[in-house]
Amino acid sequence: MTTTNSARLGLLCSLMFSTLACGDPPMLTDDRPSATDASESGADVSEAGADGSSDVPADRPASAGFLVTVVESALGRATAPPLVGASVALDLPDRSRRVNSTDAEGHVNFGRLDWSMGPIAVTAYARDHVVVSEVGVTERGELRIALAPRTLAPFVQVSGAITGRTGMGVGFYVSTDVAGDSYRGAASDYVITVARGEPFTFFGLELGRGAMMASARGITQSVLQYFRRDQTALDTDTTVNLDFSTTPTTPVRFAGTFNVPGGAAGPFGADGRPFVFVLARADSQSGFVGVATHADVRADGSAMDFDAEYARFAGPRIDAYTRYGVQATEGTYTLAQLRGYPTARIDDTMLTLPTTVSQPGAVGTADLTRPFAIADVPAGNEVLSLVIGTTLATGWVVRAPGNSTMITPPRLPPSAMPADVFPTTALSVRSFTCEATIAMSNLCGRSTRSRALAVARPM
Repeated sequence: MTTTNSARLGLLCSLMFSTLACGDPPMLTDDRPSATDASESGADVSEAGADGSSDVPADRPASAGFLVTVVESALGRATAPPLVGASVALDLPDRSRRVNSTDAEGHVNFGRLDWSMGPIAVTAYARDHVVVSEVGVTERGELRIALAPRTLAPFVQVSGAITGRTGMGVGFYVSTDVAGDSYRGAASDYVITVARGEPFTFFGLELGRGAMMASARGITQSVLQYFRRDQTALDTDTTVNLDFSTTPTTPVRFAGTFNVPGGAAGPFGADGRPFVFVLARADSQSGFVGVATHADVRADGSAMDFDAEYARFAGPRIDAYTRYGVQATEGTYTLAQLRGYPTARIDDTMLTLPTTVSQPGAVGTADLTRPFAIADVPAGNEVLSLVIGTTLATGWVVRAPGNSTMITPPRLPPSAMPADVFPTTALSVRSFTCEATIAMSNLCGRSTRSRALAVARPM
């Protein structure tokens, strides 16, 4: 089976700029767990719009016709259901366009294409889902695209009280090992969303004040209790109280250091903050089982040093991985991920600078009909994505081969009204990189997110 660039595009945490699943690396510090989302983004090869492999089956050569399959992102669920009636637009090198709708199996067969004309662009759209475009598509028999839902339809709300507290906690964290959102806050009542109809596991942390001082850019906190509880599938909104005292755990501690790309003069020099997490499950990018207890920038701004701990839970649903990196207040980040629980020490000097996205010749706000220039792409980058939307909602993801230095978004399909795709006219575009994909997973070994560039909503 041949793997293409979007074959590696699994949830990166599925809705970048969104509150549904993974988002920016949360920083649990002092007495205020952050309100940022958990994408923990940058993590999974997709960035925002798909868990979507576009593998080419070995038994389907390009000569059999070009088949596009559109599914809904699995988001940690057991299956990725086909999307019926999704609009698929094919933009060919001669500037012609073909548009069709998916059948009951999520398929559109465009027949045999003349691949000698050059790469094509494929865009898939279904109402209430993030639009996904693949540009620079070269000869193959099939392309599989997964669209992430923009509503909570596949999710149910779970809420309840956190009991069994130590009385010394200043913050709580409740997450699960399926797609949804997490709770972090000082209140002992939580509300989260989880994938409907999927069994899952709760994970919890009760956080206390740190034992060490940290700068304004650092982290200092303690983990007072860990929590784990398996839960049967839920099909409706449900109340579930969580007793944090029922999971006595001896934490495993580790330490390390990682570089700050660009140092004091770089994009993280003024306000870049460290994050270190251990998560329970790779395919859903969720389930927090470990955090940094202390992390801070060195005096010369060149690196971050950290101490961290985690609960080493085991079981058939556990597929742990470790994430660390640095994020600026504006949202730019660089991170690395390791499959499995961490070793006693991590020393990394290879975090890379984020890319820079611009629009040559633009006067004022950028225009989605013109090319975007991408600078500082890492040499080994595998997948490059442009994510277009607001800080709260992704509207459109454009993915390109990893060595691209210029990306032009195709036109939206005729059925995709800009006002439906983008809730506001004030939009931004960011570029994401993914390199060193970890074998047998959707995880990027290294990933970056650029600064946002303002862009006008198409008419």
